[in-house]
This record gives sequence, structure tokens and C-alpha cells, in this order.
Amino acid sequence: MRNAVFLAGLLLGGMALAGCAYVDAKADLMSGGPQSREAAASRQLEATRQRNQAMQDELSANDRDVERNQRKLAALQDDLTRLQAQLDRTEKSRRANAAAVTKLKAELAQLQRDTSDLDLQVSADGLAGKADTAARRQQVGELERKKAQLERVLADMAR
Repeated sequence: MRNAVFLAGLLLGGMALAGCAYVDAKADLMSGGPQSREAAASRQLEATRQRNQAMQDELSANDRDVERNQRKLAALQDDLTRLQAQLDRTEKSRRANAAAVTKLKAELAQLQRDTSDLDLQVSADGLAGKADTAARRQQVGELERKKAQLERVLADMAR
């Protein structure tokens, strides 16, 4: 008899728990349940995809800026090498004041160091995946202005 009472109690307790689970499942379905969770997950997925696309676009733009700056710096290095050769020819022809040639050589050497330093920074920006493109463009422009100034001075010396 004791076993029968225990078994009946277990049966009633199990039915009560099943009833609670049923009520919970019904309430979940009435509030939109799986559909609302699926819709929220879809919205979150779409937002994540959009963020990912924006980051990919930003990375591509960054890569293009780094490549553009590297091309400009390579051209600048070539120009500086050409200027160095021209300065050496001017010095050998003794058409210019030795002090002026020495000063120009120092300025040219500094410009070459600055260009090399900036080239390393631009390369590091590309590897790191970040770049302050406006600042790098400004730095490249400043180096190009200094080069143009040196070209003018050297052209005046050659006359």
C-alpha cells in the first residue's frame, strides 16, 4: 500500500510538472516564441554582415592609400637619386659655391632620410591595417615640396 501511495504521488507530481511545461510552451508560442527569436537572430546577422562589409571596404581603401603613398615615395626616392647625381655633377664642374653645394648636400641627405622614414611608416601602416591617410598624404606632400625647392635651387646653381 505504501508503494501504491508513493507511486500515485509520483504520478501526480509528474503530471503537475508536465502541465507547467505545457503552460510555459503555450505562453512562449503565444508571444511569438521561436519566430521572434529567429527574427531577432536574423536582424543581428544582417547587422553583423553590414559591419563586416563596412570594415572590408575600409580595409580596401586603407590598402589603396598605402599603395598610393608607397608609389609616391618610390618616385620621390628616384627623384632624389637624380638630384644627388645632378648635385655631384654641379660640384665637379665647380660652377657653384662649395659652401652652397655642401648645404644642399646636407638638405638632400636629410630629405632622403625623411623619405625613407616615412616609407617605413607607410609600410608599417599597411601591415598593421591602419593608417592616418590624411596625415600621411600631408607628409608626402611636404616632402615633395621640399624636393621641388631643392630642384629650383639646384637649377639656379647650374646656370
